[in-house]
Amino acid sequence: MIKKINYYSEEEKNIILEENKDMYLIEHAELYNEKYLIFSDSPPIEVLQKEQGEKISILQAENSALLESQKVQNRTIVENDMRMMDLVCALEDLITSINPTAKKGRMYKLTDRGEDIVKILNKIVKE
Repeated sequence: MIKKINYYSEEEKNIILEENKDMYLIEHAELYNEKYLIFSDSPPIEVLQKEQGEKISILQAENSALLESQKVQNRTIVENDMRMMDLVCALEDLITSINPTAKKGRMYKLTDRGEDIVKILNKIVKE
């Protein structure tokens, strides 16, 4: 809805602005010797573009932070996988020192299937 209000003094203009502060002032017009304030209940395109631009900037910043967080998580996963492989190799060395007939490489295959580490150790030591 567009609302056009005529005013004659600065005091009257300020009163009109206060009374219509819930609307958007889209134009201040002068036609001959008459002055008008034109209001709308919907924001002008410039306001919408600015708001959208701000929202996009916020989303881009959030996306960037999420991507950085994902990189850190991926690095942590790789580091943990490498530590796990080191532990598996160390356990295999320990097991073969306890039981020289135990087969190397068995530990890795069993951990891939998600078996409990205690069960794995018992199986390999008993071989």
